[in-house]
Amino acid sequence: MGEPAINPVPRRMIWEAVREVTYRPLAITVAIPGGEELAKKTLNPRLGILGGLSVLGTTGVVKPYSTSAFRMSVVQAVGVARANSLLEIAATTGGKSERFAKRLLPHLPEMAFIEMGDFVGDVLRASRKVGIEVVRIVGMIGKISKMADGKTMTHAAGGEVNLPLLLSLLKAAGASPRALKEAEGAATARRFLELALEEGLELFFLNLVRLAQERLQAYIGEKPRVSVALTDFDRGQCLAAWPDREVYRG
Repeated sequence: MGEPAINPVPRRMIWEAVREVTYRPLAITVAIPGGEELAKKTLNPRLGILGGLSVLGTTGVVKPYSTSAFRMSVVQAVGVARANSLLEIAATTGGKSERFAKRLLPHLPEMAFIEMGDFVGDVLRASRKVGIEVVRIVGMIGKISKMADGKTMTHAAGGEVNLPLLLSLLKAAGASPRALKEAEGAATARRFLELALEEGLELFFLNLVRLAQERLQAYIGEKPRVSVALTDFDRGQCLAAWPDREVYRG
């Protein structure tokens, strides 16, 4: 905190390079041309790194799908939001759902939006630890249906969509025999969404987000308060939200 965002190894390399030239005391400024503008396209502002890029490693190569690094950045983003006095955040399952969430929740500042990926459980635990009061989860049917199935880690590996659960929700919503027959052969959660839209089954979407919210709230306890919103794939329309639909626009 309060120092340049240069990791220990490259920082040591900078000092060693300077010592090859002189042992005299020096004040060193490290600058990355265009860094301030480029940083706006990164997660740095949400991680509390302001005004430019950070120097992470020694090779210039970043492995973008490091699970542990992603998880750490998600947890840190929650902490940064709270350190900036936010009590409400929006956790999204991907970049597209985040863009939708920003339209649905315009009252929230940029720092409140956290792209959590599959780490819904980590977001909830981190929020409870730092004192976030409300976590609004926005996602599409695949991830939301996994949450409704009680999963707090929604990666495809070991976290397949529970299609029989979706079928039971479709049946409970009053789907036609034709839709149910087609749903029995469906291989994706998206097909269930399409069938429900075709038949105007708003109850299917409502029951899905309500079940997801209840499972997540039971997982994390009384605080933070959890709400769940489901969007479509193309327009970012809010198909259903629970428990406070009126908060979401669209």
